[in-house]
Amino acid sequence: MLPEMISNILTGLGFSRSILGYHPYHLFHGKRDLIREFGYPETWDVDSLFELYISDGLARRIVGTLVGYTWKTAPKISPDGDAVSQRMHTTSGLLQAMMEADRRLAFSPYAIIYFGFPGNPESRAPQGTWPTHWHVFDARDCAPVEDSINKDIKSPDFGRYSRFRITTPHGNFSVHSSRVAFVSARDGVPHLRPIAYILLDIFKIAGASSEAFWRNILGGLALEAGEGMQFPKPGTPEYEVLRKQVEEYINGLSRVLMLRGAQARPLPVQVVDGQRQLDMLISLLAAMTGIPQRILVGSERGQLASTQDQENFAEAIDARRKMFAEPNILIPVLDVFARAGLIRPVEKVEWVPITETMTPMDRAKMADLVARAIAMFAGAAANTIMDDEEFRNILTPIVERGK
Repeated sequence: MLPEMISNILTGLGFSRSILGYHPYHLFHGKRDLIREFGYPETWDVDSLFELYISDGLARRIVGTLVGYTWKTAPKISPDGDAVSQRMHTTSGLLQAMMEADRRLAFSPYAIIYFGFPGNPESRAPQGTWPTHWHVFDARDCAPVEDSINKDIKSPDFGRYSRFRITTPHGNFSVHSSRVAFVSARDGVPHLRPIAYILLDIFKIAGASSEAFWRNILGGLALEAGEGMQFPKPGTPEYEVLRKQVEEYINGLSRVLMLRGAQARPLPVQVVDGQRQLDMLISLLAAMTGIPQRILVGSERGQLASTQDQENFAEAIDARRKMFAEPNILIPVLDVFARAGLIRPVEKVEWVPITETMTPMDRAKMADLVARAIAMFAGAAANTIMDDEEFRNILTPIVERGK
């Protein structure tokens, strides 16, 4: 029921059912279903994606990396940027609310940020009063009230729902749409949905390789009866003694086998290494998420992410900010405040590139490189081409960058 309800809601919000549906990969006119043959789930609902998010460490790392870098610095808003920026980093700040909503979209096609304006939650938000708190809900615990859609084509709210139903452990309640920011995943598809199969494959390969290593680490034994000898028949006391010896040997309780008229021949051990498959899957994951491998999995062969990796990742984050975070999360939040008369309609949004948010170590290295370049150019008489003030003017922007 829940997937169908979510599909109906998103269809009402303008998303195509062809996008929302989960279509298995069929070959030969539907005679071969690759999803079923590969052992994948045939459908992904909010609960299954949430389970993947909370149980798969790599999934959490991907979501945390994308969300963390996207909202690493608060965007600059024009006009009325000061009024918004003052509330970005406070205890109940907007930045945390938008980051939490972005995280929820990893497994949910939509979410709402409920803002605690004064007054009855079912009434329109009051004018000129900032909210004091916020809560984020996803498709598991909130949904638009279907009969509340605005059908007045002359209204600026045409096609929007006027009320949302929220479910909490303390009961259900309805809230007016002017008190919530409705945010949605790109095309209504949760962040983890396109990479879910790859994450399952990585889990499968890692688990299977570990199990194969565990099973093969001691090898196997082949018990061979000597010429003219036979093994005891099952159910006899002799058979039970032999079986107990073998079980104790396999389980590590004993390293000795006492045999009569038989010999134990060790079976060859075949080491299973899934590294090549894992490398291929990690490469696919990096390509699909836009996160370079060295940033995704940490240092590689003792090396840190290269400058080219960082630049590529910065471009991917910049695109994610402008193509997704801004229209799908930031603007709906700012619209709530504009409708409440707290800010004027947004005219411009500026993001600080993550390449400009340098760490203290990055700033120290950059300042050192600049100082060395000046010294090499001027030799011992560096003060002949610039005085101390000029030198400080060059280094200060570098040292201050990213603070």
